[in-house]
Amino acid sequence: MELASATYNRTSVAEGYGDSIRKRWIFYDLLTNKVADLASAYLPEEGLVIDLGCGTGEVAKRLEPTLKIRDAKYIGVDQSEEMFSEASDWLTECDGRDRLISFEIGDLRDRFRAGLPASVVILNLTLMYIPPEDRQFVVEAAYSSLSLGGALIIADRVDRYSGYFSEVVRLSDKHDFFRSGMEFSRNLRVIGFERPLSEGLVSDMDEFFRVGEISGYIKIKG
Repeated sequence: MELASATYNRTSVAEGYGDSIRKRWIFYDLLTNKVADLASAYLPEEGLVIDLGCGTGEVAKRLEPTLKIRDAKYIGVDQSEEMFSEASDWLTECDGRDRLISFEIGDLRDRFRAGLPASVVILNLTLMYIPPEDRQFVVEAAYSSLSLGGALIIADRVDRYSGYFSEVVRLSDKHDFFRSGMEFSRNLRVIGFERPLSEGLVSDMDEFFRVGEISGYIKIKG
């Protein structure tokens, strides 16, 4: 988590985050729209959405109309001060927006110690930045924090390939960094801490999205 925080705790990175991620993954908006649609589908009246690794608030922006209609709440948590600042700037652009939406800065793992029940927990392109040894805890704690009928939504890089095809995918991913226009020094930092998930981590979830190495999963608490 420290490496991720160090990389994104720079204003230049936070301000250009949306553009760079869309260049790297041209389907980013499609994925994020899907995540928001699923969150809306499982968000009841006066429900609560917790978005872990919320970045600059892309999911919150899409959920805002639903939050207003259902008088529901959204809490976005991110470890990066600069991402938090960007999200907070958007929050203040409209009077009353902060009645339904809030952003917090801190370790994602601390969110579960608060014990707040959630209708939806989102991890959208977040787990790849969490050390592998901590991921199982985060996923299990997120699921445990859900109220009955709530939804855990995960979208991330998943390591599912092997052999020659695996090498082709890895090379293509490296090329994506350069095609996106991200500075070389940042490419090296991302390669150093951005590690895909094992399929076993999401083996008991239903898949709703897959393009290349990026997949989306959902699990409903029954």
